[in-house]
Amino acid sequence: MQDPDLLLLLSYPFLLLKREVSSLPTRCFFRGQYFDKATELNPEYAAAWNNKGIALFNQREYEEAIKAYDKAIELNPEDAYAWNNKGIALAKQGRYEEAIMAWLMITREL
Repeated sequence: MQDPDLLLLLSYPFLLLKREVSSLPTRCFFRGQYFDKATELNPEYAAAWNNKGIALFNQREYEEAIKAYDKAIELNPEDAYAWNNKGIALAKQGRYEEAIMAWLMITREL
């Protein structure tokens, strides 16, 4: 793997733990360009879809974020983070019953 952008993408969760959100490398992620590239290179990579949803949510593109979370869930139905994020985006739109259903999916027996 020689693409520095892709390496940066793979380190994203660690960047959030070690740096402030206002730092330059982290801000680049919130524009979504890295996640577009990641989902294009590997459309079966559920974590990239979830992270793309986070980037879209941070841009207040809630419906597009939900679509990205749905794709992540389709690829990995046991992904509690994607279910939780979907619930948050639904609640942000005032779709509370759907949000609660998403959050309940986290606790179901898989």
